[in-house]
Amino acid sequence: MTSSVVPSRRRRLSDDLRAPASALKAALATFAFLVLSAAAFAQTVTTGNLAGTVRDAQGGVLPGVTITAVHTATGTRYEAITDEQGQFNILNVRVGGYEILAELAGFRQQQQAGIEVALGERRAVDFRLQIAAVTETVEVISRPTDIASSD
Repeated sequence: MTSSVVPSRRRRLSDDLRAPASALKAALATFAFLVLSAAAFAQTVTTGNLAGTVRDAQGGVLPGVTITAVHTATGTRYEAITDEQGQFNILNVRVGGYEILAELAGFRQQQQAGIEVALGERRAVDFRLQIAAVTETVEVISRPTDIASSD
């Protein structure tokens, strides 16, 4: 007896589902790639930084100086205080022009205008503060003294 093997014309159900499953996996992988790419694109740099050192006239560092940076186009204000090394950092400032003011009691305030911050730039802005002139007013009041004379 010879028996011939005839291939079955019946396909398995799992074979029918393989093609759509692999297409679904490819679609999900593409979707995940696009979502992650968009998130990475959204994290691009859109700001800059301002940093510097404040010193006195003799070159000594000045801690505790108030630094105020004003974005000239919008009026947005950023503030920082110098650390014990006289350094300040103002992170994530808008790109554009700034007016920057350094103030400390006992010193003349100093302003720098037209400071431009570019995209992703760490812009160095250093200050050298002069001691403020001390003014003192002395008021002297005198009254005439009556002198009695005896004749």
